[in-house]
Amino acid sequence: MQKLKNTLLFIQVSNLFASNLMGPIYAVYVKGIGGDLLTAGSALALDFAVIGSLIIVSGRIANKYHTEKLQLILGYFIAIFVAAGYMLIKNTTGLFIVEILAGISIAIAQPAFSGLYSSKLEGNRHTASWGDYLGLTYWAGALSAFSSGFIAQKFGFSAVFISMMILNGLSALGALYFYSLPEKSHI
Repeated sequence: MQKLKNTLLFIQVSNLFASNLMGPIYAVYVKGIGGDLLTAGSALALDFAVIGSLIIVSGRIANKYHTEKLQLILGYFIAIFVAAGYMLIKNTTGLFIVEILAGISIAIAQPAFSGLYSSKLEGNRHTASWGDYLGLTYWAGALSAFSSGFIAQKFGFSAVFISMMILNGLSALGALYFYSLPEKSHI
């Protein structure tokens, strides 16, 4: 059970590290493609609106049809294309399209991760296990924020986006590995 939980933690934290790489550079990036602060705020608002609209449906689908593992894989694979999309954006319209895709990715994967992770928690260690998850995500955010600024300053935005693609690829491969494990080991 611990190995399964740790696998889930690895793939989720890799994905969150990748996602957080955009944080420190986002406004500068948006300005570089012709946007302003209102564009940056509107694009992120669109991302969150998509997540809020779809995450409820995604969770219900996973619950009803037991598609958590497939949704995890799909969400992480979409995240790879989101990172690639940032490299291809030429204007603010492209930014809005990529943010919609980012929202879809999160809406598909997040309820699946939460359900799977919850199912792997040890009997009387629920709170400690969620503390482990949250601690890792905040450390990933801290390291990601520093890494993003450093990578962007030294190597440019494309290096950040390639890093995001690699980390999201690790998450997707981890999700495929998790999917391949025998069903009885998931219980």
